[in-house]
Order: sequence, then C-alpha cells, then structure tokens
Amino acid sequence: MYSYACRPGAGCGRGAGPGVLAAAAALLLLSGPMAGSAYAETVPVSVGGASHDIRYEGNGVSITRTDVDEAFASVILYLDVSPEGGTLVITLPRDVIDSVYQGDDDEFIVIADDGDEPSFEETVTTPDRRILRVDLDAGTEELEIVGSLLGGMPDGGGSGKEDTGAPPAPGGGQDPADGDVDPRAPGAGGAPAGEREREDGAGGDADAPITCGAGTILRDGVCVPACGAGLVLQDGVCVPRPEPASAGAQVLPAPGSSSSPVPSPAMGKELVIGAGAGLGASLVVMTVLWLIGRAGRSRD
Repeated sequence: MYSYACRPGAGCGRGAGPGVLAAAAALLLLSGPMAGSAYAETVPVSVGGASHDIRYEGNGVSITRTDVDEAFASVILYLDVSPEGGTLVITLPRDVIDSVYQGDDDEFIVIADDGDEPSFEETVTTPDRRILRVDLDAGTEELEIVGSLLGGMPDGGGSGKEDTGAPPAPGGGQDPADGDVDPRAPGAGGAPAGEREREDGAGGDADAPITCGAGTILRDGVCVPACGAGLVLQDGVCVPRPEPASAGAQVLPAPGSSSSPVPSPAMGKELVIGAGAGLGASLVVMTVLWLIGRAGRSRD
C-alpha cells in the first residue's frame, strides 16, 4: 500500500485556504451569467384544436404565452424582454406554420408590437422545420410571425391543400379537379348563372312579385329602362319625344320620300278664302270696266 505523507506547511487535514475559496467564488460568478444567458425552452401552440410544442432559445427573452390568427395564418408570441434587449431563436415546424408561394419557400413576415419590423434571418431550413433568429429591443411585448399556411392549411382554412399560388376557379366555384363541384356555383358548368336564375324563377312561385332594379320599370312583365321627361322608349332605348305639328303647318315629306304632302284642314280653308277673295276682286274690276264703257257709249 502506498502511504501519503503530508509535507510540512501544506495544510493537510485542514479546510481549504481562503485563496481557494475566493477563486471558486469568482469562477461561479463568471460562469453563472454565461450559463443562464441562453436557454432552450418549449412553448405550446394550439392550431386547429391540436396542441404543438415549439422550441425556442432566448437570450434575454422569454415567451409567456402564444396565440394564433387563422385569418392571417400567423402565430403570435407574447414576450418578456430584458432591459438590455435580447435575441430569440425559434424553431417553426412546417405542420404548425409555413410560408410558401407557388410551391417554393417564401419569407416570413415578422412584426413586433405596433407594426415595427425587427431584424431577423432564417438560419436553418429543412423539409420539416424552419428556424428564425430575431433581434428584439427592450420592452418588446408582442411578436407576430405571418406565413401562408397554418396547420398545413392556407390561411388557416379547412381545405387542407397547400397554397400553390394558382388562381381560383373562374366565377368563384370549386376547382373541377377536386370533384364534388357545386352546380349552383357560378361558372361551375351547365347553364350560365343568368339562365339558371331565370329557370329557377320559372319553376318557382308564379305569384311572386317581380322587382326591377334602379333606373328600370316593370312593363308587360318585363323590366325596361325608365325614360325621363321628354323621352320615350323606342326599341329598348330612350329617345327624345317628337314635337307635335302646329295647326296649319304644312307637313313636308321626309328627304328622299316620293309621297306627296297631305294638306291639313286649315290649309284647305285658307285656299277657299283666297279663291273667293280673288273672284270678288275680279267681279269688282269687271263691273267698273263695264260702267266706264257704258258711259262712253252714252256720250256718243
């Protein structure tokens, strides 16, 4: 067996000296802030009724609670940031939130408090998760991360399809590729929307009143334009009302027309009066001439 001999003055059998204790205390003071400045935590997020754990590392930042906004496909984080500010590194599972445009990864939108946009970068991208690093100012209380898919669904909706950026089906109907197309949706096939409405009206209640829109009136069961003052409806168009002919005015034929003018009753009356006046004047002249001739014969 080996024996251990204590050298004189080495302090064997006594407690550690004051110098050793001071060095240990200094090491603990230096290592404490370094060990506690960045820590890994998880926080639950409820999406579509299912709870998911999101992992994050906060340097001067902690997440107190979370929320989601399905209308904007966003995750909202409520924070506690140190007076010196801090950095948040958060792992976003794609089945919780993702940002995709036309099948490719798109950049998230990150908003802090009242619309401020903090500095951030995406540090890791894998098929199942994306990691963001966000620099936060002191006093930041809320951080919203906006994507395009929430719970694997566009804008938190219930279609369950990934947003590929393709335009919606014409007329707002469902994509024919989905099957189960609603025949009542405009543009879903069959008769046009206007004809379907008329067919529905023909098969509905015959006594139901017909309501015409603005600027139209009901005439003979059909809505026609409502013409204003001085206008009449002609061939479905409002045209100026023709002026009535004044009494005694001669009606002239239209240019290029071969028809003879038709005299009005007032015109015939004026012709009779003129002819009578001319005949009376002729008789007076003839009488005067006859008297002059008779007087001349009497003197001879």
